[in-house]
Amino acid sequence: MNKSSVKFFLVLITILLVVQALVYFSLNFQDVKDLLGSSKDSVESLDYKSIRLSKFSGQNNPSTTIKKCPFTTNQQPSHKPAIFSEIAWMGGVDQGNKEWFKIQKTTAGKIDIKGWQVINKNGRLFINVDNSTILSDQQAFLTFYRGPDFKGAIKNTSEALKIFDSNCNLIDEASAQPLWPAGNNDKKLTMKRSANLTWYDDGTKKKASKKSKDQEEYSVDLPAQPVDQLIISRVQAGSEISSQDEFIEIYNPTNQDLNLENLSLKKRTRSGREYTLVSPSKFKGTLKTKEYFIIAHKEYIGELNLSYSNHSSPIAYSHNSIILYDTTGQVINEVSYERINKDEIWQNEKSPQEGD
Repeated sequence: MNKSSVKFFLVLITILLVVQALVYFSLNFQDVKDLLGSSKDSVESLDYKSIRLSKFSGQNNPSTTIKKCPFTTNQQPSHKPAIFSEIAWMGGVDQGNKEWFKIQKTTAGKIDIKGWQVINKNGRLFINVDNSTILSDQQAFLTFYRGPDFKGAIKNTSEALKIFDSNCNLIDEASAQPLWPAGNNDKKLTMKRSANLTWYDDGTKKKASKKSKDQEEYSVDLPAQPVDQLIISRVQAGSEISSQDEFIEIYNPTNQDLNLENLSLKKRTRSGREYTLVSPSKFKGTLKTKEYFIIAHKEYIGELNLSYSNHSSPIAYSHNSIILYDTTGQVINEVSYERINKDEIWQNEKSPQEGD
């Protein structure tokens, strides 16, 4: 083989490696973004084997053979045990291609949506939930985002979305014929479900002096839950001074002291990855009744009396969940939010309000 042939093959191999790297990055953009934006402590807690595995088939593993439920069906939606509760068919304020939607359970107790499918009219949006995924009274909804959770656009007109269970029974549907029944593309108002299952523009109910039935956000009529465990009571994700000026507050609402030994606190990003905020070895002692355990970033500059201030994995302003686990890995309490603005404090409705 002459020198020119060797040079040609070296160039060809280099091009193939570059193309492979670009393809990998495009398929795993959100995971790579989360990984690069995390601290060393967070990276150590990440399961590298799961980086290329999506929770939802047909997303990062298109070669997987899955039997799709037929989109065209004579079935009527049951609206049980879950529904579409909100659809952002218009995308986000800054990016119109960042559509998302929520699935929310409509029955009490736990449901596992493993094997469920979400399909749009042209079939390009296809989600198959191939792992056990639980919706519970404490975590009643799941949000799916274009990019990390599904490919294919939700069109602004002449579109439809359907949910099927693992036996291809039609659970719920939403359609634009040709326009969506609610939502506003110019103002970027999402389409939300009301208590009687009709749709309305998110934001209208906030301006109304008195809510009508059509302006009441859909809620699940769940049995009252006993207050017998710790709750995540407040979260601040940052301030105008610093994005690391953040804290998480845990509250004991019970009438007895509760053990903190070997609990763990984690955050979950929009891509489904979890990162450790406080490891089990850092939780010590007990939390007295009606008292708080306040955890802050090591760069926190606020005035709260902190219980622990060494976590270094930042909380995002949007699309994060904060989860408190017990010693067996079971969820004690979990909160999810779409957006916490700078200097804003999210507060759990079960925690004491100002003046209490």
